[in-house]
Amino acid sequence: MVDYYSKLVGYWNEFDGMAKHYFCHCGKCECKNLWPNIIKEAEEEKTHQFLMGLDDEKYGTLRGHILAMNPLPDLDPIYNLVRQEEHHERYMIDRESKSKVTAALAINRKHLS
Repeated sequence: MVDYYSKLVGYWNEFDGMAKHYFCHCGKCECKNLWPNIIKEAEEEKTHQFLMGLDDEKYGTLRGHILAMNPLPDLDPIYNLVRQEEHHERYMIDRESKSKVTAALAINRKHLS
């Protein structure tokens, strides 16, 4: 998941470097909120791209919970939630594996006695 996120950020940075940036030059506009809204919309798009690119089987439930949040958090906290879920899943798999090994050893000891 870290590799996926890193590649995505690389693509976004490359795109941001090529994208045209529009500014008001007439001096008559009262569009002070325009640029922050454009930036906010672009960040929300990146957040949706990240979430929709996650593996459905592993992160589908978490993605649904995140998309249901109102307001939708920024990308950094979402990335941290996904990383936390990934770590939790690894912990549970390791724990399950250790339990199976312990059970197998207990059965072997019982048969050897």
